Amino acid sequence: MTRSMPIRRRSRQRGVLLGVVLVLLAVLFAAGIFALWSMRSETSSAGRDRLSRQLFDCAEQGLAAGKQYFSATIGTAGIDKYLAADVCSTLPCTSSGGPFPTGGTAVAGYPDQAPFTQPITMDTRLATGTYDFKYTFAVYNDPGDSGTAIHDTNSKVIIYSRCTDLNTSQQRSVSALISISSATTNDYSGQAGRGFRNQGNQNVSQ
Repeated sequence: MTRSMPIRRRSRQRGVLLGVVLVLLAVLFAAGIFALWSMRSETSSAGRDRLSRQLFDCAEQGLAAGKQYFSATIGTAGIDKYLAADVCSTLPCTSSGGPFPTGGTAVAGYPDQAPFTQPITMDTRLATGTYDFKYTFAVYNDPGDSGTAIHDTNSKVIIYSRCTDLNTSQQRSVSALISISSATTNDYSGQAGRGFRNQGNQNVSQ
């Protein structure tokens, strides 16, 4: 009896020690899984934020190109042709909750081809000539215009720009109200505060 007691005590101690070790291993294993999950979650969140910023920057580039094109190149003389254009196969029309009028007539190259649609490179690590985004810009009439959706009467239109990530097909769009005038301007238009491309302040001389 005196000899068996220490043996049993040592056995119990070893059993308890083994249980403690197993619990510690389980805790460490759980902590490792949690850390890995947290790291992947943060990496995924950072990736989404980066993509969102890239889409916004790309859409802004398209918006700037659209402002330049419709204000300086097209102007009031030719804007109605684009307001009445059929873009429903590419951009959201009113029939699907979008801003562009349904129907209309096709305009060659608009908005699927250059200069309205342009592929661009947002990731500078890509090889030259490799594109990962594209923007498409178009125009629709100012909802506050007293005319119709396809006829401008107040020289104000809305430029719409949508960017698409060519890898994930995710998209983001932006828009802005601009004033347009005749595509041919005189040298005094910039002095009126409008800027020489008619994109600045519209100060009116009294």
